[in-house]
Amino acid sequence: MSWSRAYACCSSPLDMLLIFFLVCIIYVSATNKPNIVLILTDDQDISSIYSMPKTQKLIADVGASFVNSFCSTPICCPSRSSILTGQYLHNHGVFNNSRSGGCYSAHWRTIKEPLAFPVYLQSAGYKTFYAGKYLNQESSGIEFLQSVGMKKEKFLMVLATSAPHDPFTPESKYKGRFNGTKAPRTPNFNTFTKDKHWLLRLGDVPLPDSMVDTIDTIHARRLETLLSVDDMVEKVVLELKKFNLVEETVIIFTSDNGYHLGQFSLPWDKRQPYEFDIRVPLFIRGPSIKPKSVIYSPVVNIDLAPTILDLAGISTPDSMDGSSWLPLLKKTASNKISPRTFLVEYHGEGNRKSIDEKCGLKDPNLKECRVRNDCKCQDARNNTYFCLRSISETDDLSYCEFQDSENFIEYYDLKTDQYQLNNLRHSLSSSLQNKYSSRLKILQHCSGPICNELQV
Repeated sequence: MSWSRAYACCSSPLDMLLIFFLVCIIYVSATNKPNIVLILTDDQDISSIYSMPKTQKLIADVGASFVNSFCSTPICCPSRSSILTGQYLHNHGVFNNSRSGGCYSAHWRTIKEPLAFPVYLQSAGYKTFYAGKYLNQESSGIEFLQSVGMKKEKFLMVLATSAPHDPFTPESKYKGRFNGTKAPRTPNFNTFTKDKHWLLRLGDVPLPDSMVDTIDTIHARRLETLLSVDDMVEKVVLELKKFNLVEETVIIFTSDNGYHLGQFSLPWDKRQPYEFDIRVPLFIRGPSIKPKSVIYSPVVNIDLAPTILDLAGISTPDSMDGSSWLPLLKKTASNKISPRTFLVEYHGEGNRKSIDEKCGLKDPNLKECRVRNDCKCQDARNNTYFCLRSISETDDLSYCEFQDSENFIEYYDLKTDQYQLNNLRHSLSSSLQNKYSSRLKILQHCSGPICNELQV
């Protein structure tokens, strides 16, 4: 790989802190470019952020919060590939979490990884460091630390935690802290889904009480794992202050994708085009960022790479589909929304291993099946879709086309239906459907700056 990195398999905040302590004895050069710290959680839905008061206090309250932050594909490895390259899935070619699906494949390593944003930062004089989960694997090797010493270099540090991803194992000191806390009972929790694509109509609707109890337990354990991430955020800020670097450092906090826990009678996973799976938390603090700013304009994970390059004074390469959202931070006095139309895409995945016999299914085209009295599968090879997501002052819509045997379409007006309960596909006029479909096809094949020029 062409950019300098070090990996650490860091399962506890203390491990992270020790690494950070050694790395962050880097003193500041005369340039006004900031140091950059990116903290990336795994499978964190936006509803869980309330369990992280330190993160809110130390990043959001002294910086900016993005309330319309999205991932362009709701699955770990493809989303992280989009974060690194600034490209949509159809351009970086990582379709799912398997090696055959492109995750850390030869194509990624030789063609796409050299275009990752840390490569550009290193060329601009930054020292780069990565600890934790890279793409879809935990990596080790901390040879980076040997070269740091007391060099006067700007740095990029990425801390990619495995929390709150399964197996949802909190530190012993936090286990049980959220006992009795139930998953949010939003209007779409455990609802009947007759007008959703076929995969959501499969299996128990609503879920049996035994599975709902399991969902609540998982929710509590996920919140408890995030307490350790919250501690890590605090320690990062304290270490920056110790070395007088905090005023010259930008800290970004986000997640690779969202997560569902019982919505639309789905047990626990991601991979769906709904708001709970594609919305992610996003906070930033740093020099000249107004405290307690709230940004309503939509941003996407493909924008993260261009934004980090912009912070370092580097122009966005033509290979990137996203755009920097730093200009939005200069418009915080206004709550107006800068219109954005973007793509959400996913390629379904099956499982070559036979499904548990208790399901009564042995279909290699299905994946992520949960067994509780009946079978509820959450992915399939034809769970492949492309969605047009558009937000402006006047519109907030989602239009999705599924590549299944029904050529199913889902269309939601989120201005009036926040929880996507009512599929309005039958009310779409032919002209409006053709308009959305044609723009969707353009986005499916777009590349570079033109990806941000399309509007509904």
